[in-house]
Order: sequence, then structure tokens, then C-alpha cells
Amino acid sequence: MTQEAERYAQEASNSQKQFADSEQKREEFKIQAQETVKQLNLSFKFSFFSKNLFLDGKLKLKNLKKILIDINLVQHKCLNETNN
Repeated sequence: MTQEAERYAQEASNSQKQFADSEQKREEFKIQAQETVKQLNLSFKFSFFSKNLFLDGKLKLKNLKKILIDINLVQHKCLNETNN
């Protein structure tokens, strides 16, 4: 083999290695991207669940406050009726 042929063979070998490395890195990035999407989806679902839970708790608290007000009104009315 001539020097030029050896040089081309070496360049071809290096190019194949670089291509294989690029493909491996591309696959790793793809896996990382898929994992990131999964994490973001879980985060979004958790956030949505937390928001719904918060709103549900807020509604229940509002209802409890209304019940307490109603109880106080009934107690006050009963006290007024017994005093009269």
C-alpha cells in the first residue's frame, strides 16, 4: 500500500469511529430527552393534582365556615328564644 492509500484508510477508519460515536451520543440524548419528557409529564400531572386538591380543600373549608356560621346563628336564635 502506498502512503496515500494508508492515509485514506486511516481517515475512513477515523470517520467510521466518529460516526459511531455520534450515533451513540445521539441515542443517549434521545434517551435523556425521553426521560425529561416523562419527568415533565409527571411534574405536570402532580401539579394538576395538587391544584385540584387545593381547590377541593378550599371549597370544603368554605363550606365548613358556612356551617359554623349557620350553627352560630341557630345557637344565637335559640338563646334569644329562651331568654324571651
